[in-house]
Amino acid sequence: MSKHMPLEDFRAVRTVLEEDDYALSSGTPEPPPSDLIPEETWLHLTVLPDEVAVRTSNRHGTLLDILNQLAGTWPECVEISENPDPVGLAMIEVINEPDASLYNMLVGFYRQAIDSQGRFN
Repeated sequence: MSKHMPLEDFRAVRTVLEEDDYALSSGTPEPPPSDLIPEETWLHLTVLPDEVAVRTSNRHGTLLDILNQLAGTWPECVEISENPDPVGLAMIEVINEPDASLYNMLVGFYRQAIDSQGRFN
């Protein structure tokens, strides 16, 4: 049976973005939920990946931090231009792959993590 983590652990509480955190925003407040997911479905989709993320980050925090820093360098390397060359297009195409690979690894979707990383290399 699953249980709640102690609130002293920062990973126990979900964080959501504010409206002005988005690059493109209309400036109007987000409407209240209109089709909320049932709790049973939410738990089915999140408990196991959350569990794996906690266990993985318990033992590999330093490595995850390093990989996160490295993944963050990719967008810095991509030069956006009106007429990108083939290399530039490829770099833009895979811009989210390092983050996706790292997240999939964190939550235990290892095959998908390897697949994302394979596209990045």
